[in-house]
Amino acid sequence: MTTVVAGANGLVGSRIVARLLEAGEGVLASGRGPRRFDADAAYVEVDLSVEPEKLARLIESAKPDGVINAAAMTDVDGCEKSPREAWALNVRAVEVAALACARTGARLTAVSTDYVFDGVKGSYTEDDPPNPRGVYARTKRSGEEAALILAADVAVCRVAVVYSGRPGAKKTFAAAALESLRAGIVPVRVADLKLPAPRPLRCGLRVDKVRRLLGESVPLPIDAALDRFLAESRT
Repeated sequence: MTTVVAGANGLVGSRIVARLLEAGEGVLASGRGPRRFDADAAYVEVDLSVEPEKLARLIESAKPDGVINAAAMTDVDGCEKSPREAWALNVRAVEVAALACARTGARLTAVSTDYVFDGVKGSYTEDDPPNPRGVYARTKRSGEEAALILAADVAVCRVAVVYSGRPGAKKTFAAAALESLRAGIVPVRVADLKLPAPRPLRCGLRVDKVRRLLGESVPLPIDAALDRFLAESRT
């Protein structure tokens, strides 16, 4: 089985590439700029903000069994400042990938976010109605619709609070919070910060369906996940 992974230089995409290779799958990775992950996979530079059709050509030439799109503009405040770039990466690129998958028969997995919810209720399931707030959330929700409408065989996978303690990894909210605590800086509530873009305050996602499909150990329990994060951050 061969899978094209778009956004392979990111935190999520690089882990997807590594896990697929560990499972013995064939991987064709793509991302913006030079390769920034260690896994030994074929790699093609694709800047989806400039040339999304290059991803379509890659899919059509490789004819993979599956395509996983982990590429996105995830800078929430940056999306507010650059809505056109946010649309290009979070919507247009998904549209292009979905159409290419429909033409080739590949299954598309589109990675999305808990931000498609407004954060009022919390503990969201797949059946809860989205209510995105802000450019990042609205473009990610639009990308979900592009995938679901245009791809013949498709799954949308929403993730929450992506983080990593690995050296050299992109700084995330969790890593920044850990650095502040180690420096003795008193934490403040997100609700008290004057941020350009809104944040859903109660944005937890229920993982019952994932566990039924993949087993009780996936995803890791929160205590085990945090232990791994702390261990990585000390290396």
